[in-house]
Amino acid sequence: MQPSIFKYLDYRQYLKDFLAHKRETSPTFSLEQLGRRTGCLTKSHISLIVSGKRALTTKRATALGLALGMSTKEIAYYHKLIQFNQAKDPSEKEHFLSEMMSQLGRSMGENISMKAYQILEEWHGLAIMELARLPGFDPNPHMISARLKGLLTPQEAKRAVKLLFEVGMLKVLDDGAITASNQTIRTSDEVNSIAIRRYHKSCLDLGKKMVEIEPVSDREFGSINVLIKPDDVPKLKELIKNLREQVLALAPTEQVENAHVTQVNIQMFKVSH
Repeated sequence: MQPSIFKYLDYRQYLKDFLAHKRETSPTFSLEQLGRRTGCLTKSHISLIVSGKRALTTKRATALGLALGMSTKEIAYYHKLIQFNQAKDPSEKEHFLSEMMSQLGRSMGENISMKAYQILEEWHGLAIMELARLPGFDPNPHMISARLKGLLTPQEAKRAVKLLFEVGMLKVLDDGAITASNQTIRTSDEVNSIAIRRYHKSCLDLGKKMVEIEPVSDREFGSINVLIKPDDVPKLKELIKNLREQVLALAPTEQVENAHVTQVNIQMFKVSH
């Protein structure tokens, strides 16, 4: 089957897969032939573009897209994908990723990596995953909103549950119960780094709310200022990583009734009742 551009977050990988498909299905296909159809690219130009040794200009990108038989909608997404891949600044990448999401529209279902990004970009997707580990988890969006203290709307909860099912992070058991799966989030390194930045920003914004509304007994916010030598920065990072591992070790390995979803950012607060 011919690859769909809407499934990709790397335009070079799309070109590699498309060219491989053409070679398999069309004995007469060649890069020389494709280059002639563009009117501005040679075989060597295309090879350098696919291998990542040469960037694509807007004019040549359009010519190559038309030569590959792309529709107007496909070319529009393809242009944003090229801009995303070739951008250097993280905020610029985030901008183009947002535009790609807008252009995908109904084709979003084809792009699993983009769905994974949508889960990661807000704090509540992973919080719902933890709720789903509790016995008797109710996926009703109003119930989820209530369990998470009204910190998200039922509409946000409904969208998150739908995405979690679509990427396989929630599953239905034989008895009809819904629980979290062992599926990990899969997306490209580029998108993952943007999603992590968005996720941490979301958690920081949530922390601002919780320091105002959560009772002291259920939260812990701490901040210190200390001189650290440059050589000791890796040691400090390692201490924080070790703390994360120790906190994760506190999570029960079996279903329990009296557990609460708790977020820890070297600031701790309950996000569920």
